Amino acid sequence: MEKPAKTAKDELFPESRTRNLTEADLKGKSAWELTLIRNEIYARHGYVFKRAELANHFKKRPWYKPVTGDQERVWRQMSETERRNVEFIQEYQNRTGLRSLRPPSLMLPVQIASASLRFVPRTPSSQKQPEPPAPPAPPVRRKQPVICIDPGHPSEVGIGTRGRKVTEVGIAWEVALKIKKILEKEGWTVVLTKSREREYVKNRDRAMVANRANADLMVRLHCDSTGGSGTATFYPDRQGRKQGVRGPQQDVIDRSREMATVFHKTMMRSLKGSLRDRGLHADIKTLIGSRQGALTGSIFSRVPVLLVEMCVLPYPSDEAFIASEAGQMKMANAIADGIRAAIRRTSASGK
Repeated sequence: MEKPAKTAKDELFPESRTRNLTEADLKGKSAWELTLIRNEIYARHGYVFKRAELANHFKKRPWYKPVTGDQERVWRQMSETERRNVEFIQEYQNRTGLRSLRPPSLMLPVQIASASLRFVPRTPSSQKQPEPPAPPAPPVRRKQPVICIDPGHPSEVGIGTRGRKVTEVGIAWEVALKIKKILEKEGWTVVLTKSREREYVKNRDRAMVANRANADLMVRLHCDSTGGSGTATFYPDRQGRKQGVRGPQQDVIDRSREMATVFHKTMMRSLKGSLRDRGLHADIKTLIGSRQGALTGSIFSRVPVLLVEMCVLPYPSDEAFIASEAGQMKMANAIADGIRAAIRRTSASGK
């Protein structure tokens, strides 16, 4: 991929490449200006925009050279400062409600302007024309959930555990694909954190995939190496610290806890005793969580996040179950059932 130019005179906010932006930098800017500043970072790295308004804006910039429509590829090309600024602007827009993909000139419906020019013949007051019937109301479309599935490993902590016949990275990938297929049949949007089984993605970057998708829930799939046979679910119950970042925020902790409770109960009921219930636990009960306060994927998450240890691979009975096509399908359906229940729970509570 071509490297972006070091400077460009007509950039809206060139500082976003060299320093962390602050709220003072963003205050007073319109929703459209904020959208342009955020997407300008993608444009520097040659992202091909799918939205016509953004594509039309950036194609007029002499420094913009469209290269790829692969957002994840562009994300990996960014510096840490640029990634942080993309996330910061997105969070600011979400928090303030200043979100827009259209410039102000496109915000007014065209028919309003044209209607004011329409010729209306005069009629005697005694011959009032009947009011035209109101157009039928458009059908109300219910927003379908967005779910991020994270098939664990390989990451900065390694390739994962393995049994005698199967590997954690392989099982997580297969089950993730099955969950994706199940939920997409119902019209849900499902985002994976990687595009192939052995793709290396750091845990922080996995969280960023869910953040950028504004997922309703992120579910991380793993297989344990110790702790006794069975299935367990983990969620963040406090903030941790990693790479100078403290997180997740309290609202993410609260929503993760609420969703974890109903998720785990529903998942285990769907498994119908196929695997032992190892329980619902906080991240602090894991090895990495005990050191950091929370798992890395939780610290950087801005959406509710759960981690499922589907089984313990060194146990022959656990491996035999999860290695079979029937076992993987049962696990995928059980996790999908848990996801549905968790989403229904938060929808009912208005969160």
